[in-house]
Amino acid sequence: MARLLAAELAEWHRLELERLKFQRLAKDQAALQAPLEEKFLAYVQEKGGQERAVRSSGFLLKLNVKRDSVKWKDEFVRVVGEDGPAQAEALIAQQPSHDVLVIEAPSS
Repeated sequence: MARLLAAELAEWHRLELERLKFQRLAKDQAALQAPLEEKFLAYVQEKGGQERAVRSSGFLLKLNVKRDSVKWKDEFVRVVGEDGPAQAEALIAQQPSHDVLVIEAPSS
């Protein structure tokens, strides 16, 4: 295998620092959006009716139901055996769910 060059390591380090900077920026941006998303979520919950969706200024705001993910399913199925998949699905269906706001921008 070829030797690692100092220039390659320096380039990796530069790229890593840039990636971490963008990660921090994305986290900061998400924090700025969070209050608006909470407001939109409450609005759609109140005004969305049976469709759980609202159109406003060309945007479609809708609610999707999301269940919390489970990390134990594969191991559960392996241990339980033949009846495992059906039992796992029944248990997963009992997991708490919550609304997730989805916003679709108007097509240009």
